[in-house]
Amino acid sequence: MPARPRTCVPLPAGLLKLHDNSFLTTAYGGDKNPLALIVINGIGLISCFDHLWEKARFTLCADGGANKLYDYIKRDSVASAKNFVPQYIKGDLDSIRPEVASYFQLHGAQVIQDPDQESNDLDKCLTLLQALQGDLASNDQGEPIKLNVLVVGAMGGRFDQEMQNVNALFQWQRFRPQRFAKSNPLFMARSSIFHRMTLVSDSTSAVLLAPGKHCIRPNFDVEGRKCGLIPIGGSCERLTTHGLKWNLTNHSTVFGGLVSTSNHVLDHEVHVETSDPLIWTTELVS
Repeated sequence: MPARPRTCVPLPAGLLKLHDNSFLTTAYGGDKNPLALIVINGIGLISCFDHLWEKARFTLCADGGANKLYDYIKRDSVASAKNFVPQYIKGDLDSIRPEVASYFQLHGAQVIQDPDQESNDLDKCLTLLQALQGDLASNDQGEPIKLNVLVVGAMGGRFDQEMQNVNALFQWQRFRPQRFAKSNPLFMARSSIFHRMTLVSDSTSAVLLAPGKHCIRPNFDVEGRKCGLIPIGGSCERLTTHGLKWNLTNHSTVFGGLVSTSNHVLDHEVHVETSDPLIWTTELVS
C-alpha cells in the first residue's frame, strides 16, 4: 500500500520553502512563477521534455544545446517539429552547427552571439532570462514575478562542465553568507534571482537547498525513489530529515566524512532542515 501523503508541518510564514515537482507532468499554472527552459549540451533530455516545452513561457538554447534540440526533433521525427523552435539561442556560438543555426533562425529563433569569455553559455542564458523576467508584470500583491527555471541536459558529460552547472545554482541563488545561517538555522534565502532553478538530465535532477527548512514533494511519475543530499559547497554542520529510509538527525555532513547518497524516499513528502547549503538530487525515470 502506498504511503499516505503527509501534510507539511505548520511553520511561521516565510520559514518553509516548498519544492513541488507536480509541474513536471501536470498542467502548469504559469502565472505565479512562469516556466523557463534552457537546453544545454549535456547528456539526455528529461522524459517529460515535450510537456515542459509546451508549457514554458520562455525557451532558450545555450549554444551547443541547439544541436541537441535539433538532433532530437530530427532523430525522433517529432511531428510538431515547428513547435520545438527556441525563442533564443545565446552563447559564444563556437559549438552550434551552421545548419542548426540556419534552421532555427529560419523558423523564428533569435540567435544572440556573446563572445565574452569570462562567462559560460549557461550564465549568458540566465542573464538573458533575468532581463526577460524583469519585463514581466507584478503579481496581485505587487511583488515581482519570478521564473521557475529548468536547465535541461545539465548533468552528465564532462565533469568540469557539470560542476560549472552546479556552481550556477549557487551563483544565482545568492543567499547570505553561511555565517548568517549558522546563527539562525531558520534563515531562508530571500534574494534569489529566480523563484527556483533545477538541473536535469534524462536520469537525474539537482536543486540547491538554502539554509533553512524545506518541504519536498517528488513527482513519482518521472522521479524514482533514490535520492541524495550532497554538501558540495562546503560542510553542513546540522542536517535533519524526515521521510527518508535513512533519516538524519542533527548530523554533520561533509566530503571526507558522512555524505547521504543512495538514500530512498519513503513518503510523498520529504522534510529537510539544514544549517548550510545542500544539493538535493533524485533519480529520474522514463
